[in-house]
Amino acid sequence: PGWIDLIFGFKQRGEEALKADNLFHPVCYSGEAGSQAQAVSGHARSVLELQLQEFGRVPRQLFSEPHPPRLKIPKWEPSCLLKDPAHSEPWYKVVRHISGSVNEDEVLSADSP
Repeated sequence: PGWIDLIFGFKQRGEEALKADNLFHPVCYSGEAGSQAQAVSGHARSVLELQLQEFGRVPRQLFSEPHPPRLKIPKWEPSCLLKDPAHSEPWYKVVRHISGSVNEDEVLSADSP
């Protein structure tokens, strides 16, 4: 999704951010002491604090390339429960044969509140 690229991805900073109209005041960006020092030197501290209160901090950039699209999940039909009751089993019962380390006592204790 596009919002991931804007908030955490490659459109958060630089040329791609400019193209996406996704730019903020330098004091809003976290992790760049140099740009914050330049921003602070030209303005009163109270003005910059107000900027952060109104617009917040931009989170650290996590991705440097476009985020992949969401996987397409096939449509699930409720009638499949009638054909195969395993579809309504809790996930831990369905996959317990994979690890082989889950015993029946652990499964029963997971069922109780």
